[in-house]
Amino acid sequence: MHTIMSVDFFIAVVLTHWLLTVAAGALVFIWSFFRRRFWPCIVLSVLAFLSSYYGVTRIRITSSQTVNGHLRYYIDSRWFFIASLVFSLLALAYTLWKRWRAPQVANHSPEPPPIAAASPQSRSTSQVGLGSLHDR
Repeated sequence: MHTIMSVDFFIAVVLTHWLLTVAAGALVFIWSFFRRRFWPCIVLSVLAFLSSYYGVTRIRITSSQTVNGHLRYYIDSRWFFIASLVFSLLALAYTLWKRWRAPQVANHSPEPPPIAAASPQSRSTSQVGLGSLHDR
């Protein structure tokens, strides 16, 4: 017997798929910002991008309602996946930018200011002070 997936179950699967791609992009942003895990961020953002691309090209749910010949609403799932596609690309770009910027910041750290040479007057008082401690 051939069973067809119910519409409600299919919508739940598509919604879960979309939520997972958005969560993956958010996790990439968090890891990149706080923990600096480069390779897991790259892998996860590429997987989120591919998953979103699959959603844009292969999954399409449209729903609309017309009342008295006027369109009341129209929902297309493709826009949700386009948003997650852009979000995953931004997460990938942010990860690469953080990786590229980290060596730049480390190499251009400001040098500590040079130690000012002590004036002859301060040297003589410190020598006298040390000399008087050793004399006791």
